[in-house]
Order: sequence, then structure tokens, then C-alpha cells
Amino acid sequence: MSSIIENRTQRLRDWEVSECKRYRVVNNFMILLQNGAVIFAPFATFLLFYIQARASDQPMNLATSFGVLTILRLVEGPLNLVLYASPALASCTACFERIQQYLLSDSRQDNRLSLNSIYDSTDYWENRSEPSQSIEMRRLGSVSRSPADEVLSLKNCSFGWEHEH
Repeated sequence: MSSIIENRTQRLRDWEVSECKRYRVVNNFMILLQNGAVIFAPFATFLLFYIQARASDQPMNLATSFGVLTILRLVEGPLNLVLYASPALASCTACFERIQQYLLSDSRQDNRLSLNSIYDSTDYWENRSEPSQSIEMRRLGSVSRSPADEVLSLKNCSFGWEHEH
């Protein structure tokens, strides 16, 4: 029995690792974008202005390059905030889409009866015309039942489903 559980647990772990690969790649890319701007922006700014000055045979304009560097530093915080919030926003949007899809799905009538209504009905306890080998069912005094006695109690529920194609 333990080998069966061990094998099943290992399969579930392998499945989880394979399913999380895409998330880890996206998460690493997001971290690189957030931290890459801080690390590489000054270097890239001065490199671009150096290449431009070298190509045009003019001296490097330090005022412009420091101005661009300042603008990059000012934009860095809000840009990181947008990059950090985008996965949570995508997750929320997907959740709302699933909720909307459920709410727009066809409703289904649940024809099951609760145990309380079955036990309380007189038809359940009446004598049935069955062969003589049957045992007569009758109510045993006052049986108190509470919702806490039930394993699962669902009231006024609505369930959705998808039609098979």
C-alpha cells in the first residue's frame, strides 16, 4: 500500500513541477525586467550617447545624457509597479472570466431530495406491499436529527456543466 501512495505522490510532484515551468519562466522574465532597468539603464544610456557622438563626430553632450538618465530613474518606480502588478491583474481577470462563464451557463434543476425531507415524509415509513420476507419500516419514536448530523448539506444550490460535443 505504501508503494502505491509513494508512486502516486511522486507522479503528482512530477506533474506539479512540469506545470510550474511556464510560470517560473514568466516570473524570471518579470524579475529580469524589473531589476534590469535599474542595473543596465545607466550603462545603456551612456553607451547610446557615446555611439551617437562617435558617429556624428561631435563631442558627447553630457547634459542631455544626464537628463535622459534622470527621466529613466523617475519612470523606473511606476514601471516596476506595473510590471509587478500585471500577473495579479491577469489572475484576477481570469477569475472574473471563469465566474462570468459560470453565471452565464445554463441552469440545472437539482432533483435530489434532502435526507430530512425523506425521513419526515409519511410515504417513507408506511407499510409497503412487498413479499412476506420484508421487514416493516416504521418511525422509531422521536429521532432528533440536526444539520450537524449530515456529512454534507446543500440547500438552494445551482450547479453548472458543459455540454459534451
